[in-house]
Amino acid sequence: MLHEPTTLAMAIHLLADALREEYGVDPQPVFSDVGIDLQKEVSPQCRYPLSQMRELWAATVELTGDPTVGLRTGWHARPASFYAFGFSWMASETLLEGLKRLCRYGKIVSTASFELSLRELDDTYALSEAYPDEAHSPPREGIDAGMTALLRLCDIVAEKRIRPVRVELVCDDNVHP
Repeated sequence: MLHEPTTLAMAIHLLADALREEYGVDPQPVFSDVGIDLQKEVSPQCRYPLSQMRELWAATVELTGDPTVGLRTGWHARPASFYAFGFSWMASETLLEGLKRLCRYGKIVSTASFELSLRELDDTYALSEAYPDEAHSPPREGIDAGMTALLRLCDIVAEKRIRPVRVELVCDDNVHP
């Protein structure tokens, strides 16, 4: 691989918000320990390497003692958290249209190698996300945050609570402790 995968800087701000609001913890020390300056101005072009995000998630789990910190983090997402993609999400007339946009523009959020697909199954749809190269996939906490953020955005665009009929997660504990 010629470059390391990256993710939008908004992820660090969602995590910082979760630490403050959900755990009553000042995020600055743990962020500083992994080389992230929370005071730095963040633009839509600002990204962080996946390796640094792995360190941050691991340090956050250690700090909070909560392996589900990613789930709590995703609930802090708002359309503006995702910049242009978030606004295009809000412009979607239907949830289905928003999910199709996600499949089309998902690489804006993360440059990790992943496959995102949406399939129609009888009277419902299946959204699938797969990481063919485990070495370059986000940590479990990052995936949890992303899935929870997606549910949050679904609630917003649908203007009601949306919950999946079924969720299947495959996690190799040897890869993502």
